[in-house]
Amino acid sequence: MTLPARSQLSKRLVALVVACALLSLIWFIYEAQLREAYNSLQKQAQQSAAFAKTALARPHNVLTPSTSIFDEPSGTDAQPHSVATPLTTVPDEQSDIDGQPHNVTTPSISVSDQKPDIDSQPHNNVTTLLPSISDEQAKIDAQRHNVTTPSISVFDKEVDAQPAPFPPLPPPDDEEYMAICMAVKNQSMDLPEFFTHYYYHLGIRRFYIFDDGTEPPLSTASYPIPSTAITWIYFQPHIQSAKLDERKGIQEKYYTGCVKMFGDQHTWMGFLDPDEFLEMTGGETLSDFLHGWARNDTVGAVGVNWLVHSSAGLLTRPADGPRKAFNRCILDDPNNDNLKVKTFVRTALFDQMENLHCIAKLKNGAIQVGEDGDLITKTCDRNPITRKRWGLHHYAPKSREEFLQKQQRGKIRGGKSAEGWWKKIENAEQRDCPELTKYVP
Repeated sequence: MTLPARSQLSKRLVALVVACALLSLIWFIYEAQLREAYNSLQKQAQQSAAFAKTALARPHNVLTPSTSIFDEPSGTDAQPHSVATPLTTVPDEQSDIDGQPHNVTTPSISVSDQKPDIDSQPHNNVTTLLPSISDEQAKIDAQRHNVTTPSISVFDKEVDAQPAPFPPLPPPDDEEYMAICMAVKNQSMDLPEFFTHYYYHLGIRRFYIFDDGTEPPLSTASYPIPSTAITWIYFQPHIQSAKLDERKGIQEKYYTGCVKMFGDQHTWMGFLDPDEFLEMTGGETLSDFLHGWARNDTVGAVGVNWLVHSSAGLLTRPADGPRKAFNRCILDDPNNDNLKVKTFVRTALFDQMENLHCIAKLKNGAIQVGEDGDLITKTCDRNPITRKRWGLHHYAPKSREEFLQKQQRGKIRGGKSAEGWWKKIENAEQRDCPELTKYVP
């Protein structure tokens, strides 16, 4: 009985050893397959990362135009779409600029035979700066142009969905039928939302930004639209004093120079400030609206009434930006600032601008009108005030903190924003103005 029992035990031990050996072999083969698969995934991830980096890379072209903004353009003048330029227009009571000179040549901007006091000769003195593109900016630009960035996550994480645009976005003005020109200084924090609003909600694809001596230049900051849409032109202020009389007319000269340099590239050009946000209230796109006026040869410019917003009781700069934060505005009254207009000009009929709100001189006897075809005179006032087709939200004083900063900076044309003007807006009868609070982006 003893020998058979031992024999049976030996057989079981042998079977167990064989089973363990087979399991070890199977595990070894499986582990090798896993390692090979992991190495393959890692190689694909590295290739994808390299592809993404290559796809997002952009050249850093810098061009110095060969023409002054104050001279008539010639056939060899700088091409606007390769030029970098900062954008900002300063409103009547709200032009904020501190401009201390920084030993940079200021080009002549005279729009007539009279030569302003300038410390340089025209031509070869307009420094155009193309902002450097950081990795973060490149990612933003890629998203705006539907450039696919390959996923390299081995965990297949889903990216959070972006909110849908609201209201529906108009077609982009890729032919650059219209453009915006602005003169600005030291307002890099105000430009991102301005660019976002006009690029997406108005379809603008060309911005001319005249940087009045910001240090560092506004073009060195990052903005939420493709850098190729912005033409930056940098100027060093040639008048040091902040006195109004010594800077009077400088903004109008910038605008006149903008049309002389770049007007032949566009049919319409608007002159706006970074705190002014256009709303197409009648359901038209801005492009369709302007195309309609272009069919009337007697119309050389169209003016849009302000809708001045108050501080809405805010003491500090809001994180959400002006459109969502400053949701109170003053009632329309022929005795307040809602009477004022800002202008889009038909470049072929433009002659000279002598008031930053409206055109002073147009060619061929052309006139400036409001949305109803009513005549706008040199006073730049429009009464009755209407916004049936379009309106211009003017976030004028903003928060108390921002207004005090504005006073400290001073205006681009000299002088300071008056405390009395703040009180005038804040004490005026007001209403809710939620029209732009729901805009996305």
